[in-house]
Amino acid sequence: MIMWDPLKTAEVIQLLILITLVSTLGVAARQLWKQSAISKAQFIHDSFEMLMGTYQPITQQELEDFKLYPVELVLPQIYEKRYKVYGTKCKY
Repeated sequence: MIMWDPLKTAEVIQLLILITLVSTLGVAARQLWKQSAISKAQFIHDSFEMLMGTYQPITQQELEDFKLYPVELVLPQIYEKRYKVYGTKCKY
């Protein structure tokens, strides 16, 4: 019959704890790296979508909303200077 030394058992437990902590740290680092890559890709996607959104035509409803609430979309000075004078010429 084999008798285990208590010190040896404690060392094995400590080693298993160390392996668990190192593997957890590795998984967390890998997850952080993947999340960073996903975040960069999402930023590029959003930038491209915002750029392409400037070329989409507006609808009649959006034009009516702009006429009702111009301050929500444009600075008041710009609205007074550009759009209020030519309000009838705004087209969709």
